[in-house]
Amino acid sequence: MELHELIKNLYGVDKLEGYSDEDIAFLKEMFGDMPEVLEDYYRKAGRIEILKHLQDEWILPEHYKKWEWLKENNDFYILMNENQGVFQFGVRREDMSKSNPPVYYIEDGIIEKYCDTLSKFLLCQSAYQAVFTFEYSPEEFYSITEDELEIVEENLQKYPFELKNDEQDYPFNMSFYYNASDNLYVVMKYNEGDMQVLYGAVSEKSFDKLEKVVGNLGEPM
Repeated sequence: MELHELIKNLYGVDKLEGYSDEDIAFLKEMFGDMPEVLEDYYRKAGRIEILKHLQDEWILPEHYKKWEWLKENNDFYILMNENQGVFQFGVRREDMSKSNPPVYYIEDGIIEKYCDTLSKFLLCQSAYQAVFTFEYSPEEFYSITEDELEIVEENLQKYPFELKNDEQDYPFNMSFYYNASDNLYVVMKYNEGDMQVLYGAVSEKSFDKLEKVVGNLGEPM
């Protein structure tokens, strides 16, 4: 799965916009290097306007030019800031020369590995954040059972990427399902066995197609 194609489909954009050589050079000078995976994302799709207005905030080259708290963080290249600033995701500075390094969860001195590769993190977060931008969505979380998950798995396709995290204090798995290129059903499974879902679509047609499978599943939370 190519990240830029996923973004085009799930964010409903026809034209991708990326960052310039100057922007990339600025970050490389600040951190000494940049993972190939991140550079490719920035160059191909990182500057799309809708990506600047998500549930959580991607940290972009312009942020490093104006926000002192980023300049003062010497240990990590921050990738994303949670919407209330409670925690961040980032790559260790010492890993910036790797082509596809791991991503860490950072909160008040707590540092835990969140995802084993940057490429997987970019795919999972791009998909998850897209749900909050969908024009067609029930706009609430649902709780589903194992039996209902079986219905989902039997009737929807599953993306080849997923987040499996057993190292945090609150481990969870995140999987992504669809039956059209511009719809998405996100399943978040927590260590207690609870499962929460979010879903929606860019177009009404794709939302209706998804609703035929999942519309009667789960309970609103």
